[in-house]
Amino acid sequence: MNFILFLSLLSLCTCGVHNYKPALDRSSESDPFRLAYVSMFSLADAPYGAETPHFQLNLNFTNGDTKSTTVPHRVDILIYHNKYADLFTDLDRQGNPTMCCSEELAAADNCAVGLPVFNAIKVAQHAKRGIEWEHYVTDPLSAGANIRFNITVSGFYSLYALHCEPKSEVAIDGTFVWINPYGHLSASIAAYLPIYIFLCITYGLVFIVFGLCACVNRRDLLTIQLVTLVYLGLAWFENFIFALDWGIYNYDTGRIALGFNVVSTLVYAVRSVAALLLVLLIAMGWQIYRPRLAPSRRCSLIATGVLAFVFTVIFELVYMLDYTPATAHLSIPGWLVAFLIVPVTMIDFGIIIWIFFELAQSLYLLRQYGQQEKRGLYVKLAHTLGWSTALAVILYLFEAGFSLSGAYEDMYAAYWVFGGAWPLLWFLVALVIAILLRPTKGNYRLRMIELPDEAFTGRRAGTEMAGQPGAVRLDDEEGSEGYSDSFNDVQEDGDSEDDSDGAVAGATPDRKIRREAQSGGARRKR
Repeated sequence: MNFILFLSLLSLCTCGVHNYKPALDRSSESDPFRLAYVSMFSLADAPYGAETPHFQLNLNFTNGDTKSTTVPHRVDILIYHNKYADLFTDLDRQGNPTMCCSEELAAADNCAVGLPVFNAIKVAQHAKRGIEWEHYVTDPLSAGANIRFNITVSGFYSLYALHCEPKSEVAIDGTFVWINPYGHLSASIAAYLPIYIFLCITYGLVFIVFGLCACVNRRDLLTIQLVTLVYLGLAWFENFIFALDWGIYNYDTGRIALGFNVVSTLVYAVRSVAALLLVLLIAMGWQIYRPRLAPSRRCSLIATGVLAFVFTVIFELVYMLDYTPATAHLSIPGWLVAFLIVPVTMIDFGIIIWIFFELAQSLYLLRQYGQQEKRGLYVKLAHTLGWSTALAVILYLFEAGFSLSGAYEDMYAAYWVFGGAWPLLWFLVALVIAILLRPTKGNYRLRMIELPDEAFTGRRAGTEMAGQPGAVRLDDEEGSEGYSDSFNDVQEDGDSEDDSDGAVAGATPDRKIRREAQSGGARRKR
């Protein structure tokens, strides 16, 4: 039986940081070997004077779980570009891949018995660039391994630690460090750092401009605008933490800090849930044409937000514990991560469906009661969300296709586009919301007449919205016919009425709506 030891697969986490898990896993008889992706490197456009990209391995060997285990006399360390993975495997008599040379394979003059397979015929057909296989350790318990491997070809690299002696076993731990031309970040995620720096700057600028507008027009400020300002600040803080963490990791320490990971995970969970709830509140028309939410809506919103936050935090923390060096020894099972991502995905999908349902309802109500300017605001928001969702689905399908086909091994330099698209799309949505809800003098675009709602029946028409002086509620106790009649009366009157009378309806840019409110109120008085 061949015992193949391999480095654990490095995973791309929410914070986008690869890290080596110190403990190597031992393979089972049913799983003779695995390919372990060490990292992705890019030599293109290396800055002048940059350090040569390389691996640095410092490995220690022990005799496993029991002292009686026979330790192999030789352990081979294979580092190579994944393009040449087939050079280190061959098929045995049963047609199964093997990495250790047998007498049968040796007879074909492809390898030496008891050593790793190294197909000389295949090597002659390929260039030797990107291949490093000569490293081996004799008497591993006392010698250990200290290896530096310079990178000569851009792309994926893998590392094997194996021996070909039956009934022997050895365990390996140690440290593994890589240096890219731009620092410690691998090529697969190095492009994320400028994205987070860009988002940190742009979110900061949007937050400052929106905050200045809020200060100048503080007397007319609405609660939904304050909520938007808080979200912009939260999004800036999230990207600031990510950019700071990655910058320290890439340019300074080359290590992942547990404290940064915990903070960034919690901030990410809060921001991601807050983004969905903010869009949902706007879609519901809260503080735009509804002064408050009905109790049923409010309870549903709070319950959904709490549920989404709890599951998101649990999933992100479990995922974080798996890739952080200080907690990697906990060995979080993969099935647990896969199990937790299901409810998170279902909740997010449900909220998105809810958002589009509320948007459709708001567009219908605003059209029914003639609030064309405010309806235009919702049309722009609906277009932004619709195109963003469509683009996200397309990117997801492309990413799935790349992963299944293995094409990312050749297009690794552009693979960041898939992961980097999500924060950029959310920034686009936040920017559109900030523009549409920007505080202005009098907030004329937002201080329109409150639409009737089943949760507020029984109030008399002409009553002011709470917290919005001058805004009039159109609530006809006799049904919706009163709205159509009064609106038609206004249209028949044309421009003959005095515009100053519209002050009854508060500061609103739509004269027809103002006259409708005044006409309806006067009719009830008569």
